[in-house]
Amino acid sequence: MGKMMRCLLILLLVTMLAGCQNGPVCIHRYGPLQEAVSPDFLHEGQVAHYVCQQCGGSFDTEKSPLDSVTLPRLSCELQLWIQDTAFPLKLEAASDRSILWSAQGLSVAAGDRITVRDGSDSQILYSFTGKGNLDSQGVIRESRVQVSVTLQATAQGLALEVAEGKYPGLVALIDGQEFPMADRKILCELQPGSLVWIVDNLSGLRYGYESLAETQRWNRFDYEPGDDGEFLVKRQGEYCLELDGEQVYFSGCFAPAEGQNFSVVVNGKHYYAMEKNGEEYRWLQYLEQGSRFYLRQTDTGRNITATHLTRVMGGSDLLTQEEREVTILKGGTYQISYTPASDTFSLTLVYEGTLKNAAFQFDKRIAQIPSGLEQYREEEIRTLYEEYLALPEQIKSRLALVEKLETLRQNAASWQDTTGLILYLNTPETDQVYLSRQELFTGFYTDFYYYIRLYHGTENLRQWDVKNVDDFLVLAQSYYGAGMKNLYGIGFAAGDYFLESRRNYPLECQSDDGFFGFCYENGMYEELLPFLIRFFAYWRIDEGYANRTNPGADIFAEAWAPTVDIAKFFYYDAYDSYVQTDRVLDCFNDTAGVVSLSTDPLPKPSLRGYRFAGWYEDPEFTGELVTKLPQGETVRLYARWLPDEDRRDQDAAALVDVYIYNLTTNVASRNEKTVGYAKAAYDALPETAKELVEGADTLLNMAKQYQ
Repeated sequence: MGKMMRCLLILLLVTMLAGCQNGPVCIHRYGPLQEAVSPDFLHEGQVAHYVCQQCGGSFDTEKSPLDSVTLPRLSCELQLWIQDTAFPLKLEAASDRSILWSAQGLSVAAGDRITVRDGSDSQILYSFTGKGNLDSQGVIRESRVQVSVTLQATAQGLALEVAEGKYPGLVALIDGQEFPMADRKILCELQPGSLVWIVDNLSGLRYGYESLAETQRWNRFDYEPGDDGEFLVKRQGEYCLELDGEQVYFSGCFAPAEGQNFSVVVNGKHYYAMEKNGEEYRWLQYLEQGSRFYLRQTDTGRNITATHLTRVMGGSDLLTQEEREVTILKGGTYQISYTPASDTFSLTLVYEGTLKNAAFQFDKRIAQIPSGLEQYREEEIRTLYEEYLALPEQIKSRLALVEKLETLRQNAASWQDTTGLILYLNTPETDQVYLSRQELFTGFYTDFYYYIRLYHGTENLRQWDVKNVDDFLVLAQSYYGAGMKNLYGIGFAAGDYFLESRRNYPLECQSDDGFFGFCYENGMYEELLPFLIRFFAYWRIDEGYANRTNPGADIFAEAWAPTVDIAKFFYYDAYDSYVQTDRVLDCFNDTAGVVSLSTDPLPKPSLRGYRFAGWYEDPEFTGELVTKLPQGETVRLYARWLPDEDRRDQDAAALVDVYIYNLTTNVASRNEKTVGYAKAAYDALPETAKELVEGADTLLNMAKQYQ
């Protein structure tokens, strides 16, 4: 090797050795990957990295150089979160072995979840161990209004402890543990030997056996006085503990007896007895959204849990099922049923919403039964009354129409004792038939009164000295009622509730904000309502009040006048009415929903819009037509009705003509919608009725103008 070549090799070796020191040209030899170590409050951590065995440099997992592999210890600035609310944690002490934080006077409730977060609120730390009134997931086990919290960091992780503070009010002290008494009452399960006090944490007063109400002292088989004056429980069971004034009421919810007894356990501590119905046990109650429950056999302590649920009426969105409990997702009144023979229970949503809404919905069902038709609706009334008897007291106490339901029930029951010839005039074809205009008046205004009572209250009625339904019926037929004349009294007392003021809009546009709309929406007085619209228009026009410059023939132009004039329809008749036109007299003589009866040999009824097709001895008309009066103490005959298409066409066409007339007044509210409603009513007529509409051309021209 020449001298020149040796010099070049020496120079290259020197350069390589220098590169290991300065880095740029080092050929790295990486050792094994150093695993990442998470930092905690006591120790630093490190990122995953490689170390070069030649130069000692540190490199990340992508072999890029690192300035440092150390991760700083976790910040001691922490926050305690209860549900969605943050509370500061105070740093009490710190050493190489542990760090201690605390928080005082925090309010919690059973089910609240506690989390610990760092000061930037960027990381939720779940690595703590729950102690005391806290489970391993950070969820509060039992309600305590005030608690103290201690958080400790050690080499084993975080430990969070919730210390139970004193409830600032009335509590049941059971074996040294406090249980808040909401509304001064608590339902609890007790074991033999349990010691029980009622304690007022604010005053320090204690109530024990000596405070027991006299009416409870006979019940010595459940408890007796303890050594210090507390209650000493003698046998296992569910108990109700209540403080009223300074007297304690302490009674077993379920007395042990032969056979099986079951209860519903709501939210882990409220026990409600199930009533036996044949082989089934039932419980009907309002449950709030989020309520949790399971069933228990009270004699053995066996639980019937969510796994036994086999049927849900009302949709699967009503609940969620866990292994032990059912959680209600929609507040409402529920019936829970359990059948021991099959070891299954079911859940039925009876009413949605609050207790107030449940009561309103039940009252509404009462209001939807037309009064005076108890004979035809006997089964419906009986079923509704049985449902009423099964309602929980929380709903019963809120009902407004129990009086009407009781009257309906009594009237329906009276038909059972009726003897002789009994005629059934109501059928599925026409189910609201009355024997006279007076009966129709009584039914219509009875329902009007109860509608007001349910939807609007009776405050305004009382201002006109209307205290009950009888007062309302008197006022509706009193010419000088409430000190007025011309039947104005009923207008002032009830005019705001009869219908909605919507000029030139037909019946179909009324809502239950008025009695007309309520009846229309619920299929009540279906024949009568359009009849009254026609009568009102004829009466107002023929008495000379309504004309082309006055919308007075439109029953929906305002509410007070129709209330008065419809009352006049029932006050007058064809003989004493001061309007004597043919069409007004026709309304008096042939009223929709009122049947007229001839006599011998069999009664022959007639009814506006129908043809009488004979009497039958069965309501399905499957037997022979009855042509002579059958023999027997009690004879029941059912009327068969067939539609009188000619008369129905005439009345339907006349109603459309009323709508057209109201649109032609100079002050009518004519627009695309009002004309459109009248046009829709015309289009809905059968062709035979369309030919009878006298104002058809006028309406069609209007429709073109407002298309």
